[in-house]
Amino acid sequence: MLLFARTQTQGVLLTKLEKILIEKEIKQTWLAKKINKSPTVLNRWVKGKRIPTYKNMLKISKALNIPVEEIFFNDDVKVSAKSNYSTDNTNINNNKQPEK
Repeated sequence: MLLFARTQTQGVLLTKLEKILIEKEIKQTWLAKKINKSPTVLNRWVKGKRIPTYKNMLKISKALNIPVEEIFFNDDVKVSAKSNYSTDNTNINNNKQPEK
């Protein structure tokens, strides 16, 4: 589930993005310039007032060198690189009647 999960730090609720910026001592103005967005827009994302597009999530992820999942998804969500779908054609013919 995608959301700006909040974490409690000394009685204050922070978004994960906000917590990362604080921990890494990164200023919002630096990140805004790095991803080519206004500081106002970035601040809305940091405070959880707006949710960035996936494209902008990727830009933030790249700028911070942190996986998107770690910044924008719940801690309890496990994102797997494996897909449930086959990449070959072996499953396409599953509904066919056996050849006689």
